[in-house]
Amino acid sequence: MNVRKGTGIRSKVLFGISVIIVILLGISILAVVNIQQVNKRVNDIETKQNELLNYENMGFNMVRANAAIRGYLLFNEAKMIKNYEDITTQLENSIEKIKKTGNVPLNLLEFEQGFTDWTNAIEKQVIPLWQKGEKQRALEIAKPLVGDQSTKLVLLSQDLAKQKEKEIQHHLQSIVSNGTKTEKSMLWFSLIAIIIGGAIGLFMGDRISKPILQVANTMDQLAKGDFTKRIPLTSKTSKDELGQLALSTNRMVDQLSTILKQVEETSVQLAAFSEELTASSEQTSKATEQITVSIQEITSGTEDIVIQTQQTDRTVTEISNNMEQIGLYTKTTANASIEASKTAENGNQVMEKAIQQMEFIHTKVGDFAEVVHRLNSKSNQIGQIVQMITEIAEQTNLLALNAAIEAARAGEHGKGFAVVADEVRKLAEQSGNAAKDVNDLILDIQNEITEAVHEMNREEDLVNEGMTMIYQAKTSFSDIQLAVDQVSNQMQEVSAAVQQVTSGINGMVGLIKGINETIEGSAKNMETIAASTEEQTASMEEIAASSEELAKMAEELKSVVSIFKL
Repeated sequence: MNVRKGTGIRSKVLFGISVIIVILLGISILAVVNIQQVNKRVNDIETKQNELLNYENMGFNMVRANAAIRGYLLFNEAKMIKNYEDITTQLENSIEKIKKTGNVPLNLLEFEQGFTDWTNAIEKQVIPLWQKGEKQRALEIAKPLVGDQSTKLVLLSQDLAKQKEKEIQHHLQSIVSNGTKTEKSMLWFSLIAIIIGGAIGLFMGDRISKPILQVANTMDQLAKGDFTKRIPLTSKTSKDELGQLALSTNRMVDQLSTILKQVEETSVQLAAFSEELTASSEQTSKATEQITVSIQEITSGTEDIVIQTQQTDRTVTEISNNMEQIGLYTKTTANASIEASKTAENGNQVMEKAIQQMEFIHTKVGDFAEVVHRLNSKSNQIGQIVQMITEIAEQTNLLALNAAIEAARAGEHGKGFAVVADEVRKLAEQSGNAAKDVNDLILDIQNEITEAVHEMNREEDLVNEGMTMIYQAKTSFSDIQLAVDQVSNQMQEVSAAVQQVTSGINGMVGLIKGINETIEGSAKNMETIAASTEEQTASMEEIAASSEELAKMAEELKSVVSIFKL
């Protein structure tokens, strides 16, 4: 499409829309400026309202401070002084807030100075004099302070508040005035935008609808079969998009006329070609039927081969599984033989320790037997000593008896000796009895020692037999360890051989599976080919039927094309 810049419908529509957008943009800018001004003035009003509130608080707190001083002078209560101090602090804070805004009128400075003088007079003159007891003097000074001076300060704060109220009213009137002007301006701009937009819409609608109606009428004639009609074009209408649309429509009609003429010529050729196609399709159908029979025979043979390879695959797979199980058993047996070898080695070590322990026990038993023999010899010596003590006790007893007889012969002179002789006799009897008891104990000990000697001899014989058996067990453990090591080595060799066999069988399984998959793929391909040949046969039959139908359609196409005026 070749449309010059600035002459298209798009440019015209964009121009009209741009005009409306400029007007709406002006309205928006006007509204934004007005809103900004209103916001600024509202902020100013808020600030001035805060100042007004501070001025009102100044007057109110001045009245309260004056009332607090009056109350103090009337009732002489200290809490009135505290109340006065709090109120003056609040009033000073209000003055400071106003001064921080930067908008400080002269009246405020005058009020501040007057308030400072008033508080100085109250705090430095009236209150000290009253507290000293000079109440009359204090009342004379306080009278003008709580009267005219405080009234003057209250009126001054009221004047400041009224001034702020006037400023606030002025800002409000300015906001209302500007709002009215902005409203009128926006109404005028909106009216202008509506008028311009309507004019652009009517103009563009007329410029667009006429060419579209011409195209619609021409397309209606084409629908009726009249391809001789064309859309009229002028130098003005052919410059925009609609002109290009009309030009393209005319070209389309020319091309359709050419195509219909070609269709008419082709329909004649198509009828002849369809007859040839019918004959060829019949021959092809017969050939494909023969191919289908051959393929079905091949497919039947491949199915038998597939069944055999599947059976072989299952058999080899079972062998592989069995070999894997055997491999697991041989590995398990090899591991068990290794563990048995370790156990036999540990048993051999234990037997070595047992032999050492039995040798130690044999040595200790021999030492203990020797000790028992020495103890038996010592007990015999103790028995001889006890026998000697018994004999000495008997002789002593005889000597004591003889001494008692001699003492009796001596009369009074022999009484003391008789007592000593009697005591010696008693000691001799006790010694004899004790020696007898010791002799009995020695006999028991000797009997026990004799029994211990016999027992130790028997234990020594048993230890000798145990050592003989342990030596035999150690020899057996060595033989077992040697046999287990041989079994372990043989099982490892068997396990390696089983793994090699399993690997070979797995490879055979893979090959058989590959062969099976190949045969199955071939069978499937043959089935696919058979199905394809059957489909081809059906397709050829359909082609034959379609060729006959095509001949009929060619005749119908000739009759249809003859309707159009070319």
